[in-house]
Amino acid sequence: MSDTTPAMEQRYREMLMELPPERRLIQSCRMFTTAKRLAETSIRSQQTTGHLNDETVRRQLFLRFYGTDVPDRLRKLVLQGRQE
Repeated sequence: MSDTTPAMEQRYREMLMELPPERRLIQSCRMFTTAKRLAETSIRSQQTTGHLNDETVRRQLFLRFYGTDVPDRLRKLVLQGRQE
């Protein structure tokens, strides 16, 4: 679902491609950092009792960002904190 017209999407892409690769990388990293902070804030605000430790928050972030995109086996390993 998108509220952006194809013409505007094309224009946006053209504007991005006009930027130097380094600038696009920096923007991408900043956007990811912002998304991570927003997700972490959301996770912590949903906690109704006690305090979430950093490891629990990291696991919840993993599920939120990658949980449905990785195979079950890998997801279980990450959530258990083990390396293969």
